[in-house]
Amino acid sequence: MAWEFQAGLPLEERFEVVTICPGLVMGPSLIPGGFASGEIIGYLLNGFIGKNAGDTWPLVDVREVAQAHLHALLVPEARNQRFLLVNCALWGNEVAAPLY
Repeated sequence: MAWEFQAGLPLEERFEVVTICPGLVMGPSLIPGGFASGEIIGYLLNGFIGKNAGDTWPLVDVREVAQAHLHALLVPEARNQRFLLVNCALWGNEVAAPLY
């Protein structure tokens, strides 16, 4: 929607957009809960998901997501680009294994 909104503006009012699309964000948290990755870990711990291989999960470290946001602001070539952030892809049971 941001891209359509931007395209619909008169040229003199257009602004730059950078879209950052991370996989499942993992790593240290600054808050105790209430974020999507934390909820998924809760589902894993409670056995609701992750016991079977199922689908692969694209993972990225939270610190690299933060770095990507900073680069989106500072690197001129990032203007009006989309970025997918994934370090690796693991099977659901591989993500869950350290928790069991």
